[in-house]
Amino acid sequence: MLNKENDKASFKVKTNSHFTKNYGVFESLEIENTFWSILVVVSEEVIYHDVQKNTQKLIIAIGILSISLMLILFQIITKHMLEKNQIEKESIEKKFEAVFNQSIELIGILDLEGKVLLINDVAFDFTNIKLEDVIGKYFWDTIWWKHSKDFRMKLKESFEKALRNEVSIFDATNIDKNGEIVDLNVSVKPIYDHNNNIIMIIVQGRNITKIKKIEQKLRLLNENLEKKVIERVNEIDKLHKHMMKVENMANLGSLVGGITHEVSTPLGIATTSSSYLLDEIKKLKEKLNNGQLSKTQFIYFLNKTEEISEILSNNLLNTVEIIKTFKQISIDQLSLNSREFNVNDYMNEILLNLKHEVNKIDSEVIIDCHEKLFLKTIPGLFTQIITNFIMNSIKHGYSNPKKLLVNIQWFLENEKLFLIYTDNGKGIKKENIDKIFDPYFTTKYGNGGSGLGMNIVHDIVVEKLGGTIKCISEENKGVEFILTFEKNRFIDWNETE
Repeated sequence: MLNKENDKASFKVKTNSHFTKNYGVFESLEIENTFWSILVVVSEEVIYHDVQKNTQKLIIAIGILSISLMLILFQIITKHMLEKNQIEKESIEKKFEAVFNQSIELIGILDLEGKVLLINDVAFDFTNIKLEDVIGKYFWDTIWWKHSKDFRMKLKESFEKALRNEVSIFDATNIDKNGEIVDLNVSVKPIYDHNNNIIMIIVQGRNITKIKKIEQKLRLLNENLEKKVIERVNEIDKLHKHMMKVENMANLGSLVGGITHEVSTPLGIATTSSSYLLDEIKKLKEKLNNGQLSKTQFIYFLNKTEEISEILSNNLLNTVEIIKTFKQISIDQLSLNSREFNVNDYMNEILLNLKHEVNKIDSEVIIDCHEKLFLKTIPGLFTQIITNFIMNSIKHGYSNPKKLLVNIQWFLENEKLFLIYTDNGKGIKKENIDKIFDPYFTTKYGNGGSGLGMNIVHDIVVEKLGGTIKCISEENKGVEFILTFEKNRFIDWNETE
């Protein structure tokens, strides 16, 4: 219904529920406007005065009225959408501002000249500065960096890199509002628009002071730990060397026991012979004094004296040779002097000094070596190797009543020197094969085993002689050690046909 009222027109549009529900406008709209008043007056005149005269005018009036209503609705909807977008924009801006200011990092936004456009609250609180102190100024010239020319240059270089699409990350120090030095991790990188054009530069600073302090503590702890580890390793190394010396002395003790036994026999014979000879001399002297010495008795005495003297001489010479051998072996074992020696002879000398230990059980040792094989090296090293092998066979390999057979073989092949040691003893369990060269590993703890014998052998072969050692064994099937050395390291092969 349209009502004309003097010079002012008004109309009321009742909206249906569908429009109200979907667009959220009022249920009725009151619009008063000069333009719409004129439109209503014109429409009213057309409708009431000319409707019967001209149908075309009526259609025009209705069209004008429809368009007017559509324009009104469009204006209302547009205004509503603009207001909604403005509200959403303000909401987003507030959220961005909250995130920007509540970040734990110091954040600055720079224009393409390097001047400060925006700084978050954290950056302001860091040094208690004011907005006017930094806005519009070159970032590297702000109060934050006045303490260091180097950092100002670094920031300027990083800004220039950002203009070239490069990201810079570096550590810097700064001074906070309390005058304390703070460690910062600074990043400088470009910000792009939807066309991938650089529109701003963002600078971020993360306080890493606590991390740095923790790193420093860890560094000190590591240094102290490393120092303690080195000290402990040195202590263990000294202890290991001491134990190796003790093991060598124990081996030497075995040699001493053997040499004592070997020397006691010829010395006993020599002592008996000399006592017998002394008694015969006394008897001869007594007969001579009593005038009872005959020519036959004197000749018998001379013959017996010659025989006893020969026995005495041979046993004393044998004793001297044994002592000489022991002396050389012991000197070799306790020194690092290099010399040339015959391998076959030296093996027999070692065996002679171990004869007392070998003879304690039912055993036999065979040496298979060319008589003209000479080595020029430290013989004491091979003394330790062979002594440890034989003593291990006696202590760990022997199983009564089975006779222990040991074979020591030396030979040359393909420019390499081989030492093969085998026995037919108890062998080694499969799970222990990889452990036998480990220091202090033994299956005889508390029963005479130190666990250093095979470790000493491995150290001598690999570290001191530059060779390799391999152990092949099965339980109850004996053991085989294969030692390999480069021939040109210490070989002088003097084989003669």
